[in-house]
Amino acid sequence: MKKSIKLLSVAFVIAVIMAISSVWALAAPVPEKPGKIIAESDYKSITLKWDQCEDVNGYRVYQYVDNKWKSLKTTSVRSYTVTDLVPNTTYKFSVRSYIKENGENYWSDYKTVYATTLGAPESPAKINVDAGFDSVTLSWDAVENANGYRVYQSVGGKWKALKTTSAKTYTVTGLTDATDYKFAVKSYAKIDGVTYWASSYTKVSARTLGAPEKPAKVTAKKNDSVVILSWDECLNATGYKVYQSVSGKWKVIGDVADTSFAVENLSAATSYKFAVKPYLVADGVTYNAKSYTTLSVKTEKADVLNFRNQCSYDTWADLYWNKSSSADGYEIYKKVDGEWQLIEKENKYITGTSISNLEVANTYEFAIRSFIKNGDKVYWSNYSAITVTTSFDKPEAPSIALEADTVTAYWNDDYYVDGYRIYIKEKGGSWQKVKDVKQGVEECQITDLKANTTYYVALKAYAKTSTGTKWSALSSSRTIIVGDYTKTSITSAEANAEGVTLSWVRVPGATGYRIYNKVGTKWTALKTVTSTTYTLTGLESDTVYNLAVRAYKKVDGVTSWYDYSETKKIITVPSEKDLTGGRYEKFRDFLYDSDYSLDFRYYETSGSSAMNSIESKLAFKGEDFYIGGWYYIDRYTDIFYDASADRIYSIHNSYNMYTYQKGYGDATYELIAEYLYSTGFYYHDYEIKSCISEYRGQPAVCEYFIDESGVKTCTYYILDEYVGTEIFGPDYKEGARFYRCELTNIDTTPSSSLFKVPSGYEYVKAE
Repeated sequence: MKKSIKLLSVAFVIAVIMAISSVWALAAPVPEKPGKIIAESDYKSITLKWDQCEDVNGYRVYQYVDNKWKSLKTTSVRSYTVTDLVPNTTYKFSVRSYIKENGENYWSDYKTVYATTLGAPESPAKINVDAGFDSVTLSWDAVENANGYRVYQSVGGKWKALKTTSAKTYTVTGLTDATDYKFAVKSYAKIDGVTYWASSYTKVSARTLGAPEKPAKVTAKKNDSVVILSWDECLNATGYKVYQSVSGKWKVIGDVADTSFAVENLSAATSYKFAVKPYLVADGVTYNAKSYTTLSVKTEKADVLNFRNQCSYDTWADLYWNKSSSADGYEIYKKVDGEWQLIEKENKYITGTSISNLEVANTYEFAIRSFIKNGDKVYWSNYSAITVTTSFDKPEAPSIALEADTVTAYWNDDYYVDGYRIYIKEKGGSWQKVKDVKQGVEECQITDLKANTTYYVALKAYAKTSTGTKWSALSSSRTIIVGDYTKTSITSAEANAEGVTLSWVRVPGATGYRIYNKVGTKWTALKTVTSTTYTLTGLESDTVYNLAVRAYKKVDGVTSWYDYSETKKIITVPSEKDLTGGRYEKFRDFLYDSDYSLDFRYYETSGSSAMNSIESKLAFKGEDFYIGGWYYIDRYTDIFYDASADRIYSIHNSYNMYTYQKGYGDATYELIAEYLYSTGFYYHDYEIKSCISEYRGQPAVCEYFIDESGVKTCTYYILDEYVGTEIFGPDYKEGARFYRCELTNIDTTPSSSLFKVPSGYEYVKAE
């Protein structure tokens, strides 16, 4: 019994050990692989260095030899030097880390690096040359790791070794003067008796000293008295002698180290011949070029040709000139108090300029000269001068507006004048001064004209200059024919089914008459006729018109206008559509059924002022449903609502108004909205769409119309404030009047309680 228990215990222990081993095997540690390895090379050794790996016990270094990894060293430090290597040879190494646990080593992956031992150095980066007549000295900077250098010369297309040296300079002797040569230098390093040469030569070309060659070309800049000769620098030249041909012989006129020379004090439009010969001075001996480089030059007749006034104006002049072939630029002068003053300097590409800030009708002297440069020295040509006189153009004929016995002359103001003088004369008479006005004024009224008289109006401009006040010529004139001032008066005005029939008093001598409608302060012409009675058709129904008649007289193609007659206010007959629904009766009943009380008042002065004030508001364009806080409720009967005072008004004549004052209560605006909604509302071609639903939670009336181009537009009116918005954008814009939209008829009763139909009424759809 005991023996069985013991065997069972051994088996149990073995199972536990195997389980633990299995768990341990699953949890074996993985050490971190070394990061970047840095290799530092010498001729026979390479030192490897790497970063610390976390929680490892050490590292092992390997070298790849004969196609397999050979272990070199197991170490706890992070560097190792491999020795006994061959110079100028590439090797492959690896490092990996390990963790030691329970007697076992757990290894990371390999980190591999390639490294090359030092060997052949680079050749010198550059060779400097110092040439003599029979020798060339070569020099260069030291090359890292080089033990010495070998100097070569190209002979017959092959490199011939001249010298092996540890120095950084070498002089090649026994050369021929004025001859081209090629040299080269190659570095080497010697290690354990073995020489390692740089892989390439550093080459250089050199020419020994000798007499220089003549310049390939000589060029010249010139004016009427100076020629500047220029040429390219010649190799090995110490200086240059400049010659001029005089009586067929060369005469030295200059000896310069620069590559240019100015020949001065020459005659204009004259031909000259020059030459240039370089030379070299060495060891006290002068070596002259074997030949000259020559050039023939003819000086300018006048350096700035055709200096002219292209055109002159009132306060400026346009000056132009021909381009000079050699000029580096131009200077323009103006004579002031007898002295030439420089006013502009232009580059060689400019051949014209505008001179501004001149005085009208004045004479000026201008001059120009060109200049050429030789280094920092400047040579000027002679002056070319001209005289310029500015103009003073007469003004254009004035425009004319005639009102009865008053003429208003208009003109365009010019900036350069100081003022104007206006003249008038009768036909057959002489010019008479009317008035002088200053610059900036563009109109003048002429009053007290004679009836039935022909006049002419013209003007002059004047400018104050340093030499006094200058006057322009008189402008062309305008003809005025003054009538007899008689204005007509309207004798009758009747609105009928056809339109409005007007009659007025005949004006003696009148050619015809024009009928106007006054909208605000603007007169709009409706019809021009020759009779004294006319029926206007095509007017808007149920609309207020302020009509007037004006006579005119045409003589010799000039039209003279009489004054306007008094205005006649008339409301056109409403169409059947306008009267649909019995609006007036519904409104009357609405007032009595609401909490508005009827308050009749008789106004005199104050009433007239109040009424005129109201009418002035309502007269804006004569067609607005909402103007400055006033709402039309019924335009045909002049019933409107003042939101600011919470009153409803009805104008009956020029001194009487009904005032409907709302009593205490609420829903003021809603009641008005209800009325509009319940009755339907039509105003000219505008259709009020019966308080369409609501706009942003407020009762709204929509008015729309179709303009001449067929575009349909509409406006929302909110009864406690006026707002508009672009229907295609969400931005709220207070005060925006119109936005475009496509309207459809309302065919359902609005759900908002604000639009409930008053008791006793039924909803009437706007058709």
